[in-house]
Amino acid sequence: MNFVKSFQKISKSFHKNPLFWILLISLITRIIYLLLNYNLWWDSHVYIGMGKYIFTQGKLGLWESFRPLTYPILLGTFWKLNLPVILTAKLVNLIFSLASITLIYHITKKLFNKTSAILSALLFSFTPVFFMFTGLVLSEPLAILFILLAIYFFISQTKKSALNLFLSGIFTSLAFLTKFPLGIILLSTYIILIFNNTKFLQKIKHLFILTMGFLIPTLPYLIFNYFTYPNPLEPFLSGNWIVSTATWLYGTGILFYLTNFFLKNPPYLVYFYGLYDFIKKRSWKNSSIFLIYLIPTLLILYFTFFVARKEIRYLVFAVPFLAIIVSPYIIQIYQKLKKSKKPFIKSTAFIFIVVILIIIGLPYLFNMEKNPDLNPQFVEYIQDHNIQGPILTTSPSLISYLDNSIIPLSGMDYALPIYQNKKSTAELIIINACELICHPQDQTCLDKKQQFLQLLKQENIIILKETLQERHHQQILECTYFILKPKS
Repeated sequence: MNFVKSFQKISKSFHKNPLFWILLISLITRIIYLLLNYNLWWDSHVYIGMGKYIFTQGKLGLWESFRPLTYPILLGTFWKLNLPVILTAKLVNLIFSLASITLIYHITKKLFNKTSAILSALLFSFTPVFFMFTGLVLSEPLAILFILLAIYFFISQTKKSALNLFLSGIFTSLAFLTKFPLGIILLSTYIILIFNNTKFLQKIKHLFILTMGFLIPTLPYLIFNYFTYPNPLEPFLSGNWIVSTATWLYGTGILFYLTNFFLKNPPYLVYFYGLYDFIKKRSWKNSSIFLIYLIPTLLILYFTFFVARKEIRYLVFAVPFLAIIVSPYIIQIYQKLKKSKKPFIKSTAFIFIVVILIIIGLPYLFNMEKNPDLNPQFVEYIQDHNIQGPILTTSPSLISYLDNSIIPLSGMDYALPIYQNKKSTAELIIINACELICHPQDQTCLDKKQQFLQLLKQENIIILKETLQERHHQQILECTYFILKPKS
């Protein structure tokens, strides 16, 4: 009886304060996931290295021109304040994720109703591709927060609320400067403003206000690029190039996202019916609803047809909008089942199935294999021997734990010329042979790799050599690590 009463109290509290309970559940599950302490990704270390580079004017860290600067600046600020960068970044990203869940709830409630808002927030929170960014020290949680702030202010505008439109432009720019493909958000809002049912002069005014908001953060970045490269578009051009390299390591085909995201996250299949219903009912007459449909559709088309590398994580930016779209339809199905005298499935069973389908991918995340992102012997050797100078390396992971200047060898296409150019300044060389990537059938590259490794052994002293089993792009490989010291 006490259990039943407690359950009834919690149920009443949930209906009264659903967002509180959604955030609490989201927080608890993410803390548990954080405690598993999964290793950081390659990009995580690069962002940390760029943060150090920015705040030391190039004396420490590393630099990659094709990466946006917003997240590195944030991480560099943590480092400059002598905060533990990795721990602080994980906690801040957790806050970003919870803030995004809150915004999803309020946006859905504003567009539809409270019940749909509850479901969309839960669905978004526990979608594996979004959940997995917990603790990875990547820019996606911040970018998603900026997207949702931009959309929240955009749909909150009234005829007199120029400020909301201006703020939407600001946050659209910040999203773009955190992840370049999110320029699609600006394109989407332009389309909405051009085709909405307002007078011509009003359209021009709205476009101008949105653009001014967008340009305030963006122009300084373009000016910085001009004086640094000196092409203001250099990061966008190099970013477009980088996603066309080493494509054999990633997914391919126009059905990749259908088979690897939608079919593995069945609630989101409702999006396709929603798209049909949207067109059938001509719902584009409602600018806010049109925007919610337009953004994920453009993102899916962009990543499907214009980005050679196919990765599920790219679609994380579409997930919040997909959650908003599918939730009202799932609620409608539930209500029809509840009212039906002879439903093909009971309404309670339907809800149970939906919950199972929402969380079905999470057990995989909690059981992922751990690859060492850094051999602890490397750090011990560097610290014990007081290595202060630049380090030539195949991996950026050292920069997250040491304050040295890191010179990446940048793959087999560039490893040899970078080595020959920088070997005189390097105090240490650290190699993971698996990170010198070649296509398995590219014998020329494989031969070049062996020749390069042989050259390293001839011109340097091997301090440490170790072979470990690692998972790289769904393959288990034997990876050989070297610490080499230049011959004096």
